[in-house]
This record gives sequence, structure tokens and C-alpha cells, in this order.
Amino acid sequence: MQTNGIAQGASILSVLDTLKRRKFYILVPALVLTACVVAFVSRLPDWYRAQALLAVEQAAASEYLRGPAMLDRPDIQEQFRVIRETLLAQPLLEEIIKEFKLYELAGRDPDRTLEDMKKRIRILVEGKDAFYVGFEGRDRLQVTEVANRLAELFIRNTSELRERHEDAAAGFVGEELARLKEKLTLQDERINQYKQRVGQDLPEYLAVNLKTLESLQSRLQTKRDSISENQARRVAVLEQMKGLQDQETQKFREPAREESAADKRLDELRFKLKDWEGRYTEQYPDLPRLRKEIRELEQTLAAAPPKGRAEAPTGAMRSLELKAELEGIDQRLRSYVQDERELSAQIAGLQQRLASVPTHDRELAEMMREQQVTRSQYQSLLDKQHEVKLAGRLQKTGQGRVFKIVEPARVPQSPYFPQRERLILLGFLASLGLGVVLALLREHLDTSFAGVDEFKSFTNLPVLAVIPTVSTRPERLKKSRAIRKNHSSTVHLDGVQAGVQVLQPKIKHLQKNRVVMLTDPGAIAAEQYSILAIKLRFHLGEGPSRVLALTSASGGEGKTLTSVNLSLALAEAGAGKVILVDADLRKPRVHEYLGIEPGNGLSSLLQDPERDINTEIKKIKNLFVLPGGSDFANPVATLGSEGMRSLIDRLRQEFRFVVLDSPPILPIADSQVLAGYADGVALVLRARSTRRELFQSAVESFRAPNLLGVVLNDADLRNSRYARAYAYYKRNYYKRNMLTGT
Repeated sequence: MQTNGIAQGASILSVLDTLKRRKFYILVPALVLTACVVAFVSRLPDWYRAQALLAVEQAAASEYLRGPAMLDRPDIQEQFRVIRETLLAQPLLEEIIKEFKLYELAGRDPDRTLEDMKKRIRILVEGKDAFYVGFEGRDRLQVTEVANRLAELFIRNTSELRERHEDAAAGFVGEELARLKEKLTLQDERINQYKQRVGQDLPEYLAVNLKTLESLQSRLQTKRDSISENQARRVAVLEQMKGLQDQETQKFREPAREESAADKRLDELRFKLKDWEGRYTEQYPDLPRLRKEIRELEQTLAAAPPKGRAEAPTGAMRSLELKAELEGIDQRLRSYVQDERELSAQIAGLQQRLASVPTHDRELAEMMREQQVTRSQYQSLLDKQHEVKLAGRLQKTGQGRVFKIVEPARVPQSPYFPQRERLILLGFLASLGLGVVLALLREHLDTSFAGVDEFKSFTNLPVLAVIPTVSTRPERLKKSRAIRKNHSSTVHLDGVQAGVQVLQPKIKHLQKNRVVMLTDPGAIAAEQYSILAIKLRFHLGEGPSRVLALTSASGGEGKTLTSVNLSLALAEAGAGKVILVDADLRKPRVHEYLGIEPGNGLSSLLQDPERDINTEIKKIKNLFVLPGGSDFANPVATLGSEGMRSLIDRLRQEFRFVVLDSPPILPIADSQVLAGYADGVALVLRARSTRRELFQSAVESFRAPNLLGVVLNDADLRNSRYARAYAYYKRNYYKRNMLTGT
């Protein structure tokens, strides 16, 4: 057998079905707990509450007095804590207790008295400017007087407290103003000292410093350009002086040549090239042009014919001029280098000053923020001081915010507690909810099969039939003449063997034991037994004789009742003689259901195999019955004996169907033995009774190869999804047949 698990899905229909089936789990707690609540509520004493309405009144002020301090007044909700502390103050409570003699103070704990008094006072905010002061107690007149007195004392204490608070607030505000003013002075001095110490490093001088830095950097670049020019000129002068010396040396070795304008031009271009090479890089655009011009001029002079040696000018004068020029260049270079150093130092200092600007900016901003916070606090306290002074003047002139009794407390006409109807309703709802929880919990813990759908979802064993619950009380239509006629019909004696005892059934006894095939053959249960008989005939197949064993997982499943009604259905089908054998040697009960006197029956035949079978068989209508008889010391050995096998063979020879009412599978082995004699075995299962784990254990231990399927007994069809079909049958077929007697 394969199982699909025990988990079940939940739906609204299943929950409603659960609540309907477990209705006693809901009704009993609801009734019992509701009765307890009613009894408890009826014993509660009546408590009364009286309330006085107080409101804040404020006279209209002139427009020039309406500042933020006047408009931003806290409402009652924000003042609730102060109101509560004032009303629950110990002196006020002690005065009320003594005045109205609310407690017997002799021998009573004062703290406990005050706590109880506080619990009886109620403060309820009614609006933005109004609230209720209430008092609770059992005496309606007393609670009214106490509530009014509480309101009066609250107004008196509030006025005194307000005056004290105003004086204290004025002194506190004055001290805070003086402290903040001194703090502001110190912060101003600190900021001024910082500005004087930092000087031009402040952020406000950033633009000036940047402009100065730009000017110094420009001057430094100019000095560096001058240094480069003079250095290049110095190199050129040195070259010229060296050239003069070389000329003096070669003056007499080379023929004199007259210096032409081209020679002078070449000397100037060469001097200019040396000057530019010392000042500019190779990327300077005029250098290639100058070199090209020198090469062309050199080629021209080289191609010209010599004109004879010319007398060179005197070199001494030129040498003196170059020396003088060199000394001037050196002086200028020394001056320019000194200026460069000074400018570099000034630029470095200025850059350091600019780098420190963010630090000074943060420090100065932090000091300014602190000063602004202090100034804001000072201004706020200054406004508070004006407000306190103005409130004091208004209070003295009667134009301030004061509490007044708008509506005094009145004598309550009905108690506020207990609200008996509401408490009873809540108790009933709570008990009903508890009952629903208990019903759902019981359903959750119940692992039995509620119906055929749950069984099919659990196992793959086929369901042979679903037998509804059979009532022990007859239907009203059975009182009709047709039903009485059916019950009083005579017993047919055709085919009765000699010695077989024919019995007349007692209708009331059969109704009590739910033998529906005899008491109500047109009922739905009887029809289901007939369908079961047809299915079993099909499963057992055709043959001269067939043996069917019925068993169950445990006791109390309706196995014997199913055996009786199924045997009657087979007998009524007219397929041959049918005999019902009570094979439960431990607890035979077939005779109890059919109203047969207990006798030996099967036990006599097993003890005396040669005994005539007909002497132990009873007949009720078309059904032959072999009762179980007395108990055996070893039922398993008796059922497995050769005598039992021989008896089954004898029954096969005389009857078309042999139905064995077998013992339960658990915890005995009798059914295992009887299953070996049968051509087919049907397992009876009681809905809402057999647990899944018990059923699974029984089937797994049974392991009969000829197990045909399961008969689901005692199913509640009225609450199933098939209820409409059965109701239609009962309304249109069953009642009509009952009226006509067919």
C-alpha cells in the first residue's frame, strides 16, 4: 500500500465542516463560561463617576502684545503632566480625604490610602483648552461633591503654583541672560584677537594675496629672463675675446684680406646665434632660419675670390671694450641673482600664507558659529524675559491664562461600572472563540478519516463502498401501512434444508442494531450495501462458490454490522444461497445484531467435524447464519486446523457465497489465517474513528494478496460534497417508494 502522507489542506468548507462536526466543543465552553461570566458580573458592586469640566480662559491682548511668545502657548494635551501632578499632589489628596472622611485612617497605611485615592481620580482631555476632572466611588452624592472640590482646589493650587513659577522663571531667565551676555563678550574678544594675530592670512585678504603672488611671479620671471640674456651675452663676449686672441696669433700667418660688409654681417649673425642658443630652446622658430642664413652667407664668402690681405684693425681697443662690457655683465648678473633670491623668498612666504587660509577659515567659522548660537540663545531668553514680564502683568490685572470651572459635576444617574451587558457579550464572544480554538485543535489532533476524499488522498487502496451513518430510530414514513406490511411479510421456506432453524426477526431489535437491510431496505445505507454486494460479486468473479472475509484494523469499526448487512444484500440479490459465518471465536457478536439466542454454532462444528451443519445453522429471511459459539483457549490454532479447512470446503459445496466475519487485524493473527481460506478480503474502516497510523500499521502487517479494497463505514454524507445527490434521492425516490410500499 502506498500512502500520500497525513498532511491535509485547509479550506473554508473544511473549516465549516469541522466546526459543525465539533459543535459540542464550541457550545459547551460557550455556555459554561458565559454562565460563569453572568454569575460573576451579577455580583460586582455598582461604581459611579462624577466629572467637572475645566477650561482655560485667556483675555484678548492688543496687537502690539501678540508676539511669538504669546501665540505659541502649549495646549492642555502638552500640559497634561503638570495637571496630573497638581491634582495628585499629596497635600491636595490629604485635604480631600480629611474633608470628606473618605477612609478610616486609624490603623491604615498612608501610602496605600494615597495610591487608592489616585486610582479613583480620572483626568480626561476634552479639547485643546478643556479637560474633565472625575472621581469614582459607590456613593453618587459623595463622588459629585469630591469632583467639584477637586476642581476648586486645582484652580487654587494652579494660581499659587503659577505665581511661584513666574518668579522662579524670571530669576532664572535673568541669570541666564547675564551669563550669555558675558559669554558673548568673551567670544567677541576672542575673534578680534584671532584676527589681529593672523593679520593678512585671513580669508578676506585672499584676493589681494593672490594678486600680489601673481605680480611677484611675473617679476621673478622677468629677472630670470634678464639673467639668461646676460649669461648668453657674457658667453658671446668671452668668445669674441678668444677670437681676438686667435686673430692676433694668426695675423702674420695668413694673408691680409680686406673685411667686407658680408664679413661684418656674418660676424653679427654668428654673435646673434650664440645669444639665441643661450636664451632659447631648439623649438624657438627663428633659430632654424638664422642658421640657414649663416650657412648661405658662409657659402657665398667661400665662393668669392680673395681680394688680397687687408690690414686688420687694431685688436687692443676691441679687447678693452669687451673686457669693460664683461665687467658690466657680471655686475648685472650679481644684482639679478640677488633680486631673484629675494623674490623667491617672498613668493614662498606668500604661498605658505595662502595654504594656511583654509585652516584659518575653519577656525574663524567655528568661532563665528559658536558666537551665533550664543547670540540666538541670548535673543530667545530675552524674548522669554519679555514674555514672563508681560504674563506677570497680565496675571496681576486678571487678563492672563486661568483655569475656570465651565461645568460643575452633576449627580450621576447610572453607574459607569460594571457594564453588565457588554461584559456578558464579551464573555460570550471570548468563550465562543475558545470553543472554536478547541474544536480546531481537536480536529488538528484527530488523524482519522473524515470522509472518502481524505482516505483517497492518503492511500491508493480502492474504496468499495461508502456506507452512511445508520440511525437507530426509524423514519416517520415507516409508520405507514406499506411499511408495516413489509415488516409483517411471511418468511419463504423454499430451499430450506432439513434441520435448519428459521427465525422471525424482531423489528425493534433490528432497528436498534442498525440492520438496515431488514428494517429499511429503501434507505441510502441499504442501497450502498446492495452496491457493495454487486462490486464484490464482480471482484470475486464467477464460480461455483466464493468465500469473502471481512475484517478491520481494530475493534469498533463496524465490521460485524457490515458483514450482516452485506450478507443480507447478497442474499436478496438472488445469486444463490448465502451463509454468514461468525468466525470471531474470541468475541462473536453476529447473534447479538440478529437477535439470535447464543449457542454453540461454529465451535460445535470444529469440535465435532462429523456433526451435521444444518443443526447449527439459523435462517433469517434468505440469509443462512452460522453463529460463533463458545470461546477457545487457542483460537489461532483452531482456525488454522484441518477441521476449519474441511468445514470451509463443506460450506463451499452447499453455498454460493460464504461470508466470514473475521476478528480485527491488530493485535491478533486470526484474520491472517482466515484470509488464507477466502477468495477475497474486504477491510472495514469507520469514518472519524480509525486513525491513519493505526490503519497503515494494520494494512502493512496484514499483507494479504487477495485484499479487494476498503469499505468506509459510518460516513457523514449530509455534510459531504455529495449531500445534494443523496438528498435528491431521498426526496424523490425513497419517500415515494415508502408511500407506495414498493
